[in-house]
Amino acid sequence: MNATHALGWALVHFLWQGAALALVLGVVLALARHATAQTRYTISLIALGAMLILPLVTGIALYGPPAAASSVTTVSVAPVVDAPALSPAPKASLSDTRGGIVTGISTQSVIRERLTPLLPWLVLAWVIGVVALSVRLTHGWISARRLRTRGTRSTPDSLQQTLSRLAQRMQVSRPVQILESIVVEVPAVIGWLRPVILVPASALTGLTPQQLEVLLAHELAHVRRYDYVVNVIQSVIETLLFYHPAV
Repeated sequence: MNATHALGWALVHFLWQGAALALVLGVVLALARHATAQTRYTISLIALGAMLILPLVTGIALYGPPAAASSVTTVSVAPVVDAPALSPAPKASLSDTRGGIVTGISTQSVIRERLTPLLPWLVLAWVIGVVALSVRLTHGWISARRLRTRGTRSTPDSLQQTLSRLAQRMQVSRPVQILESIVVEVPAVIGWLRPVILVPASALTGLTPQQLEVLLAHELAHVRRYDYVVNVIQSVIETLLFYHPAV
């Protein structure tokens, strides 16, 4: 099977694969409704990763030359000497033969025959969708990166010290910078290797020191859990498998 057909069938098969994964995830989350948020979060991440892996495995398994035809074994039959005469077996009618042939055609074969000519068009539509959403994703990523330098300034030393103390308590080993922003309306974390916490200017003037400490602890939790990386990976998966509601 060529690459186009393998990719097309992988996309088609993911329709039921993704639905099955979503059903399993729903059942597992219902059973784990009393579990911790971290446990349910991990289960959901595993399901999301499986949604990416299944089409890849399916496409790789389908791609390649067609399977060789099975060998035919020849069986020699010795002649029968002085065999008693047997009455001839009743012959099957032509209508019975045709009925057996029609009955033998599986639904899967019919679907395959109808979908195979459409696979190149399905792949083309998928590529157009992925390209369009990739442009949108890239634009969003660039805009988020610009927030680090646009409309930002340093925060008071006391807030930097509070952030360092919380980072040490929460065992966040990476250096984390905090900046005041006049652009963002809610606190946000930008970056992974050198994360930056952006705090709205209104939060610095309208919140008490205790409330600011809670706010910073919340953002540090995102840093410790690598949520920025997870969000990027999630966005990539949503871009590649945009056509499936379960994703």
